[in-house]
Amino acid sequence: MKNDNYKASPSSLVEKPEPDLPERPRNVSVALALLFIALAIVVLSSLKDLQDAHFQVEDYRSLALHGADLLTMGVLIYLVSRAQGWARHLLLLLVLFWFSKVCMAVGFAWRRAPEMWDYLLSARYLLVSVLTVVLNLVALHLLYFASGNWFRKP
Repeated sequence: MKNDNYKASPSSLVEKPEPDLPERPRNVSVALALLFIALAIVVLSSLKDLQDAHFQVEDYRSLALHGADLLTMGVLIYLVSRAQGWARHLLLLLVLFWFSKVCMAVGFAWRRAPEMWDYLLSARYLLVSVLTVVLNLVALHLLYFASGNWFRKP
């Protein structure tokens, strides 16, 4: 006779499959593509900055924080693609923070530092800061107002 007192029940050993996500609406796919493009612009710009500095970094803490920021954005995009509504809300807060930073820079240049207009109107600033915020805002508009009930739990 076999003694199976210490054997776990089969039901606890079998992993339950994750429920299938409903089909992703086209607007959500477009929004995810816009978010990915905005992230790619920032990553490529950061790599260009590192290349210009010959990959010599003086402040590793700022580099680590910037890397964590990019990683957080990538994880949020992944979680939004998996229909996690809380990730969409957190992404909204981050994009609104970045939008406020751009608005503060323009307001500061308008009132206190007119010499900054050359920098604010440079192609690099417009591409990296303004375009990425605009792409993220358009993506969030699609995620909030054109995604239907895709983020709702069944």
